[in-house]
Amino acid sequence: MTRFYSKKNNTFLLLSTGYIGTAFLQGIHGILTSTFFIKHIDKLPSITTWCYLTSRIFLPILLLLSYFSWQKEYKLWDRGKLKNYYIYVIAFIMIITSLIFSIFSPHSFFLKDHFILGNIEKTTLPFDILNNSPTFLYFFLILGYIQKGEWKNKNFDHWLILSFIFSFKAELILLFSDEIIDLAISHILKNLSYFIVLIGLIQNMHQLFSQAEVSKSQITIMYKKLRREMIERKRIERELRNSKERYRLLIEHSPDMIAVSTDGVWSYVNTTGRQLLGAIGKEKEIIGRSIYDFIHPDEHQIFAKKMKQVMTEKPCVDYVDYIERRFISLDGRVIYVEVLAIPIQYEGKSSIQIVARDIFERKKAEEMIRKSEKLSAISQLAAGIAHEIRNPLTSLKGFTQILQSSATEKEEYYQIMLSELKRIETIISELLMLAKPQEIQLQKKSVEELLQHVITLLGSKAIMANVEIVTDFESDLPMIRCEENQLKQVFINLVKNAIEAMPDGGKITIKLNRVENTNEILVTFIDEGQGIPEQLLSKLGEPFYTTKEKGTGLGLMVSHRIIKNHQGRMEFKSKQGLGTIVHIFLPAFSNEN
Repeated sequence: MTRFYSKKNNTFLLLSTGYIGTAFLQGIHGILTSTFFIKHIDKLPSITTWCYLTSRIFLPILLLLSYFSWQKEYKLWDRGKLKNYYIYVIAFIMIITSLIFSIFSPHSFFLKDHFILGNIEKTTLPFDILNNSPTFLYFFLILGYIQKGEWKNKNFDHWLILSFIFSFKAELILLFSDEIIDLAISHILKNLSYFIVLIGLIQNMHQLFSQAEVSKSQITIMYKKLRREMIERKRIERELRNSKERYRLLIEHSPDMIAVSTDGVWSYVNTTGRQLLGAIGKEKEIIGRSIYDFIHPDEHQIFAKKMKQVMTEKPCVDYVDYIERRFISLDGRVIYVEVLAIPIQYEGKSSIQIVARDIFERKKAEEMIRKSEKLSAISQLAAGIAHEIRNPLTSLKGFTQILQSSATEKEEYYQIMLSELKRIETIISELLMLAKPQEIQLQKKSVEELLQHVITLLGSKAIMANVEIVTDFESDLPMIRCEENQLKQVFINLVKNAIEAMPDGGKITIKLNRVENTNEILVTFIDEGQGIPEQLLSKLGEPFYTTKEKGTGLGLMVSHRIIKNHQGRMEFKSKQGLGTIVHIFLPAFSNEN
C-alpha cells in the first residue's frame, strides 16, 4: 500500500488488496480450524474447506487483475487508470461474497458432508474445477509477468515472479497428491511464496527510501538552484518592469506626439499628442475614433495612400522621413505638423505608429525670417527711392503751389495734385523710417495721457465721419517707458484705420487695463467695421499688403516694428461683418526693468 501511494500505480493497489484479502480469508480459515471451533460448529468441515478454497482463488484472481491493469495503464497512461475506490470496492465485494457463499451455499451440491484431515475423499465436478483453478491462474500469472519484462530491471517484479512459481508449485502438489505430507509441503510452499513477496517489498521499500534520501539531496540542490534562478528571474523582471516604466514615461512625455493607429482608429495617444489635438482631459474623445477625424480633409486621400504603403510595403526612405501634414484639433484649429509613420505590432495586431512634430513655432520663425528678409530688401529699396525722389518731389510741390497761386481756373486740379504729392511725401517718410530707424529715447509716460492726446487730435475727423470714440480706462495704472511720438504714431494709425473701416459711421471703443498676474498693460481698440477675413489676418503687417483701396500697408508694418522695439506685441482678432479688435501689450515700468 505504501508502494502504491508513493508510485500511484493501480498495479500495486491490486497487489496489496489481493494479499490483504487473502490474509483475511486465511485468517478466518485458521480460526475455524482451531480446536475450539471444530468442537462447537456444526458442519464445520464444509465451511473451513470453502474458506481455504476461496483464499486460494482470491489471490491469483486479484494478481491477474493487476497484470491487466498494468497493460491498460501502459497503453493508455493516465487515461487507463482506475479510480482508487473502484479497486477497494471490487476487493471488498469479492471477500464478502466468498464468505456468504461459503456459509450459505448448498454443501451437498459441491462435496460430501464429511472431512478427513483435509483430505477430500470424493468431490463433485464443480468443486474439482474450483479446487484446480488456482493452479492454472498461477500459470497464466507467471507467463504474463515474465512477458511484462520488468523483472529484468526491477527487483520487485523478479521477487514477485519467484513467488508465483512457489505458489504454482504448491497448487500442483494439491492437484496431484492426497498425501498428508504433501498437503503440509504445499502449505509451506504457499507461506514461502508470501515470504518471498515480503522480501521483495522490503528490498523495494529500502530502495525507495534510499532513493528518497538521494532525491532529497538532489531536491535540495535543485531547490537552491531554482531559488537562485527565481531570484535572478525576479531581478530581471524588476529590471524589465523598470525598463517598461522608463519607456512608458519616455513615450508619454515625449516632446513629439506619439500615437498608434489600429485599423484606422486611434489605439493610443500620448500626453503631447492629446495636448496637440486639444484633448487634455478628454482622452475618450480620441481613443477609438477614426484618425481621419483629425486630419485635414484636403489630405485624406494622400494620408490614406501613405498608410496603405506603410502597411503593405517594406520600409523605405520615402515614408521614414518626416512629411509635412495638417491636423485638425477637437476645437477645429488647423495644426501644421511633420509626420512619421512606422509599421508596428500593438497588442497583437498590425498597427501604425505615428510620430507627429508640431512645427508651428518653426513656421512662425520661418515667417519672421521671411518678413525680415523682405523688410531688409524694402529698407534698402526705400533708402534709394527716398533719396532719389525727395529732391524732385520738392521741386514739383513748389512749382505746383506757384502755378496754383496764379491760376484762375481748374482749382480742383491743383488741389488733387497737391494732395497726391502730400501722399507721396508721407510714403517717403515711412520708407525713410524703415530704412533708417531712429534711436529710441525711452521716457516714463502715462499710456492714458498718450491716448487722450490721440483722441483729441483725431476727434474732429471722427465727428466728420460720424464715428463716436468711447473710452474705458482702468485707474491707477503704472507708467511705461516709451518713445512718445512713435507710440502716438501707432495709436493714430490704429484709430485712423478704425475710422476708415466704418464709412457709414459707428463706434470705436478704446480700453486700457492691466493684465492679471503679469507686468503688462493692455491697450485694446474695437471698431464696428466690416472686419477682415480670417485667412487674411496672418498677412497684416506685411509690406505693401493692405485691405484699403489707397493704402500702402507700410503703416501697420511700421507700427509692428515700433511695438516690437518697445518689447511689446500686437494681436489682431476679426470676423467679417462684426468688426476688428486690436490688442497691444506693453510692459509696465518697474525698477526691475
